[in-house]
Amino acid sequence: MLSDLLIPLLDSRRPGQVSAYQSALDRLGEAARHVNVLVPGHGAVAEGPEVAPRLAADHAYIDALRRGGEPADARLGPDAPWLPAHQSNLEQARGR
Repeated sequence: MLSDLLIPLLDSRRPGQVSAYQSALDRLGEAARHVNVLVPGHGAVAEGPEVAPRLAADHAYIDALRRGGEPADARLGPDAPWLPAHQSNLEQARGR
């Protein structure tokens, strides 16, 4: 979560992952107001004012999935190796 490189990765084996991710982001958002450094599982460390844009990017991605649209996300470049995971996220959000 909150990576500058990876999109949110939902578990396709479990239902309700879009809502679960949204809930987790909401909880992280509360904590993010009180941190100076964010160390994501993948990607670069974020410091101070870099934290809020990471949270906003994940929120925007999940919000686009909820609306059934294609997220406008810089992490989804044409050569991104996680495009199959993104397709799985789209399918899960659409209930397939």
